[in-house]
Amino acid sequence: MPKSTDKADAERRDIRNAALSTGAIVFAGPSIYGMDKSAWPEVRFAPPVEAGDVVRAVRDGARVIGIIDGYFETTRSVWHKEILWALSQGVTVLGAASMGALRAAELADLGMRGVGWVFEQYYRGMLEDDDEVTLLHGPPETGYMPLTEALVNIRYGLHSACEKGVIDEAQQNAILSAARGLNYKERTRDMIAQSLAGNETFVSGYETFCDYIDENELDRKRDDAAEMLDLMREQLACGEGAQLAVSLNMTEQLAALLDEVGAH
Repeated sequence: MPKSTDKADAERRDIRNAALSTGAIVFAGPSIYGMDKSAWPEVRFAPPVEAGDVVRAVRDGARVIGIIDGYFETTRSVWHKEILWALSQGVTVLGAASMGALRAAELADLGMRGVGWVFEQYYRGMLEDDDEVTLLHGPPETGYMPLTEALVNIRYGLHSACEKGVIDEAQQNAILSAARGLNYKERTRDMIAQSLAGNETFVSGYETFCDYIDENELDRKRDDAAEMLDLMREQLACGEGAQLAVSLNMTEQLAALLDEVGAH
């Protein structure tokens, strides 16, 4: 995702200031587009995470932190070290669906808790590229509306459609190959269709696949996000804190980040 806007920064500040009253904060954007966030009144929703946000959340009193979406490329992504620092403070940190699934797969053995299918795929080594969960989205006023398709959603949907006999294996492989061949900024339904143009069997299979996805409302990232939000609610109810599996070695960079956000 591109760099956050001034409006997103202001929203992040307002939500951080309210974190103390709820004890739980989740950083999310396009992965929960269209979801009814009021279904989780215990959780305070914040814009996609970036470096320093986890430290700020702990500073402001969060006991449970969820990471779903995060910024990258033109701004600093959330650091592994700040997540480990949060865990060392007895804060529960969960991840799912997108950036959260990536960080959870990398830090699962050190105390971060991963949730959902996307996390499991990364943790088991079935998925490796960050590109699988990356997409473009609109600004905060659009609810972070997705503008391109997440490859991991396409992959999951293709597997389901092939398993149900909606498309055959050759069509599944061709559609996946076409989607993988596009940069995440160009991975739209129209661009995938253009990549398949010239082969009527694959084009027809793709149209059938899209209908299947829409009719069954398949969105693996969204479903994983909802699963994590439910788990956050349970964590709040039981009041359990995470325990870091290894000792935290303070580095100059982490110390500087803690100073930057006033978390010492």
